[in-house]
Amino acid sequence: MGGSAIGFLFVGPRDDFGYNQAAYMGSEAVEAAFDQYEILRAENVPENQEAERVMENMIRSGVRSSSPLRTDTWTRAEPWRSATPT
Repeated sequence: MGGSAIGFLFVGPRDDFGYNQAAYMGSEAVEAAFDQYEILRAENVPENQEAERVMENMIRSGVRSSSPLRTDTWTRAEPWRSATPT
């Protein structure tokens, strides 16, 4: 990964009995499997410029990878292109 942290953004609360809760539980499994990384989580992040701001803050905190399914997020974060996974 190249960074010191792994970040997770959730569009809703972690205890919604649905997608966000399942994703949060997945983040806990990642945390258990990769204890050398700091796990950063953000709940209730709207899908707008706020998500970009949260991602930029996570990058500043050491996150250096993103979901391979969402590579478009890295093209929008132009100042952080050096963080793009190789």
